[in-house]
Formats: sequence, structure tokens, C-alpha cells
Amino acid sequence: MLVRLLFVVALIVAVAQAERRSGRVARSAWKNGQRITGPRPHEYLDMNALPDSFSWNDVKGVNYLTISKNQHIPVYCGSCWAHGTTSALSDRINIARKNAWPLVSLSTQVVINCAGAGNCQGGDPSGVYDWAHQEGIPEDSCQTYMAKNGQCDALGTCQTCLPSMNSTDASTCTPVTNFNRWKVDQYGTIAGVDQMKAEIFARGPIACGVDATPAMDAYTGGIFSENNPDAEINHEISIVGWGKENGTSYWVMRNSWGSYWGEKGFMRILMGKDIDAIEEDCDFGVPIIPKNFNPQTNPSMTVPAGTYHNYDAPVLNPARYRHRKFLEASSVQGLPDAYDPRNITGLDWTTQSKFQHSPNTCYSGWAFAAVSAMSDRIKMMRRRAFPDINLSQQTLINCALAKGSDGCVSGDAKDAFEFMKSTGVSDDTCQSYIAASNLDCSPINVCRTCAPGTGICSAVDKYNSYKATETGALTGENAIMAEIVARGPVVCDIAVTAEFENYNGGIFIDQTGAKTATHQVEVAGYGVDPDTKAKYWIARNSWATHWGEQGWFRIIRGANNLGIEDACAYAVPDPSSWQ
Repeated sequence: MLVRLLFVVALIVAVAQAERRSGRVARSAWKNGQRITGPRPHEYLDMNALPDSFSWNDVKGVNYLTISKNQHIPVYCGSCWAHGTTSALSDRINIARKNAWPLVSLSTQVVINCAGAGNCQGGDPSGVYDWAHQEGIPEDSCQTYMAKNGQCDALGTCQTCLPSMNSTDASTCTPVTNFNRWKVDQYGTIAGVDQMKAEIFARGPIACGVDATPAMDAYTGGIFSENNPDAEINHEISIVGWGKENGTSYWVMRNSWGSYWGEKGFMRILMGKDIDAIEEDCDFGVPIIPKNFNPQTNPSMTVPAGTYHNYDAPVLNPARYRHRKFLEASSVQGLPDAYDPRNITGLDWTTQSKFQHSPNTCYSGWAFAAVSAMSDRIKMMRRRAFPDINLSQQTLINCALAKGSDGCVSGDAKDAFEFMKSTGVSDDTCQSYIAASNLDCSPINVCRTCAPGTGICSAVDKYNSYKATETGALTGENAIMAEIVARGPVVCDIAVTAEFENYNGGIFIDQTGAKTATHQVEVAGYGVDPDTKAKYWIARNSWATHWGEQGWFRIIRGANNLGIEDACAYAVPDPSSWQ
């Protein structure tokens, strides 16, 4: 025990010391200048009118923040300069779009590859805004964060990897050309309490440089302060708001060190005293929201069969249902005619969409479907409260191997739900998706952190494990509708055809008669077309936001199209997991 304690202490010191050597430049250079085209908030707001407490994680009960990330995994990368900036910009996009579907999270990995502002050895956040203004930043589903320096070519910007039985074969990856790029208009630097508060209040979170000290690394909660007269900026974070407790004002700071650090990945740090130089060199960008952005349309394109699905993969075995009792419902009396969790009173109640075929090919749709449905149910049970919780697909690939599930080769969301019930699953800041099935279910492959300099990764002891209290199976249109409205999304088996791979919007109707289950998807809602009166399901796939309707699809309802109404499963989250 003593040896392990000494190792953890040494690891903490190594993290802090190495972070001081690399991460973020001491002062942003703004080599191409700032871009200020109008008055800034501190020039027109009445500072005395600002509230004592304001944070974008709780604006009149609504959380506007996007997901938190972890720069330390799967290996360490000194990319705080990319994390802090993309976090603040993603939040600002979400704020500008008023929490509308879909939630947009910008790709940190593409910024590392292409912005020319730095790499895993450190960087200058000002270069991120310049590149975002000129080129625009793709979304996360274009490039999974791999914590490494990459090439700025077509693959390094947006890619998909063709499904095959070899999940380690990256040679099958090909560029994607139809994807969103998010640009910024104004961008620049601010400093001092008044400028920082005004910018946050008017336009959203900002990113700031800070001195990442050993004391900060060891932070576990409360209002942080330390005496550091020789503070030297070496790390980039974002600030999402401020507050006051017992007369003491503080900043609400988001870090990129995982949800197990600090207060769920956040820190409260004393305001007005320039603690660790946090009020000296901050940066912001104003995102451009395209007027013609329509999530339900993607550019028409044709892809060959096998672009997203491996037709040689094992078929889901119908025998796995023999021990299950299917719930059925004979009536939909009392249910609404339409139910779409992506738009309930204008707010999106679903979590971020992910991509199973990057950085390598991985037949892990079963894990993605289970995680999407469960994460969405957690968000609904928590009434959209801060923070968004996104469960780890990779942990399921590593650990949920009962009854024939086999990582990137094949699997079943029902096994994933049973694992959640018996054991629980970590979030994706504990174990990020790397599209690999050669990892065992040891503690380091459930929740990890990696130290700079030494390259040593270790297991994290204290983290949230999210469990289920109940699992079950469903069949038939009525039962699926009833479960969705009552408790949230479900996972359904589906057949995949070449026509389905080429879906780019609208209500899909299969003409082939395919019913044999070879894939699993999250079914989250249903609706009726106002013109044709056609009934449809609202479902989420795991083939990235550049597929279908921002990664989602609508399919005819009541006809068991592609076998989608044959066999579905659900799990009920355990509230004690997050309380």
C-alpha cells in the first residue's frame, strides 16, 4: 500500500512538473493579429449590473456546456492549448444555437494536426483562432482524439475506416469530403476581471492561460487559492462563469484532465487575485453560425457497399433471445403522436454522437448503441443538469465480453446492459475510444491517466461507475413507443443494406426485404410526416455526423423495415451512480 501511495505521489509530481515544461506558451503571440470588428462586451456592458454569480453550466436551470475531455489519454499529450480553445468555442456554438440539436463538439485532434499552432509538446492558442477563421474546425466525429501529432492531409482532417475483421488495420481508412467546418469571425485577447466577466456573460466561455502547479494538480474541491508570486503560464483552460460563496468570489474553470479530477473536471478558483496568473492572458473567438445549417440534410453522395458495414461479420444470433422475456404492448393509448428528444420545448435532450470507425475499423456498433441510449437516459433522468455524462464505449469493448460479445469483432448491446447492471461502466474521460479490442479488463483499461515526460500510464482509483438497475427486451411497434416515452431510448437490431449505407436524409424505406440483424442502433423517438402522414422512427447510428441526418436517420414505422421492430433492449440507469 505504501509503495503504491509513493508511486501515485511521484506520478502527480511528474505530471505537474512536466506540464510546467510544455503545454502552453507564456503569452499568446497573435502572429497575424487579433480580429476585432466591433465593440467588445466590456466596452458596452454596465459592469455593476452583472450578477454576483453566473455560469453557463446553469443559466436559469439550463446547462449550455458541451462535453468535457481528457488530454491525458490514451497517452499523454501536451495539447491543453487545443483543448481549452475548442472547449470554449464548442460551448459558444451551443450557446449561439440555444441548445438546439445537434450538440456540436469541435475536434481537438484536427486542431493538433492542422492549425499550425502547436503539437503534443505544447502550443499557442492564438493560432487556433486564426486557423478557425481561415479554414474552420471539423467536429469530433471526423477525427477521434488520439493524443498524438498527426499529418494535416485529407485523412488527418476527416476520415472513415472501411469495416474489416482486422480492427488494427488503418490502411483501410479513406478521406471523408462532406463534413461541417465551424469558423470564427472576431477573436482576440482579454485580461482582468472586468473584461473576462463581460466577455463570458455576453458571448460565452473564454480560454485562459494559467500556471499548472503541483497544488492545482492535486486539487479535489473547494475554492482554490495558493501563494505563487512567480507564476508562469504553461497551461490552457476554459472559464465558463463565476460565483460567490460566503462572500468569496471565484471563477468556474473547466480543465482537460478528466472528470475524476477536481469537481467533476472543473475547479473553483479565487477571483480578483490573479491566482496562478489566470487573469493575465485570456482569449476568445466568436463562432459563425451558418444561416443555412440544416441538420436533416447532408450532401448527396454515393458510397460503395462496405463503406460503413462489414457484411462478412458474424450475424447477431437469434438464439441469444431464448432466455429473455419480450415485453409487448397492445395499445398506444395515451402516447403522443410524435416524440423527439432532440427537440423538447426547443432543447436537445440527447448526448453527443460518436463514430465507431475511427481511428481504425472496429465492429463496435453494439457498444456505441448501448452507450448512446444509456447516456441519453442518464441525461433525461438528470433533467439535463450539468455536467453531460458520456459513457465509455472502449470500456465495454474491453470488459463486456459475456455470451459471445468480442470487442471489435462482434457484440451485443444486451451484454453491455447486463455488464452495466452487474459492474457499471466508466465515462469516456476515463477510457477514450481507440477502436481496439486487444486490451484486457484490468483497472488501467477501465479508467486511466498518463503522465507527461515519463510516458507512464496508471489506473485511476476514484471515478464514477454508472450502473443499471434493470434491463429488458422489447418487440413490436407499440412496446417500443411506450418504453421510449416512459423511460427513454432503446437499442434495436437492424439489417444493413447498401441502400441504407447511402442514406443521406428523409424517411428511409427498404425495398429489399432484408430482416437479418447485423447491426444495432439507438432508437430514441418517433414521428409522423406532416405531408405524407408516413409514420417513422427517429434513430441514431454510429457512423459519424457526416452520415445521414447528422449521424441520425428516420425509417418507416410499423412495417418492421430492416427488422428494426423485431428485437430491442433497454437498461434503466441507477441514480445512485451520480448522486
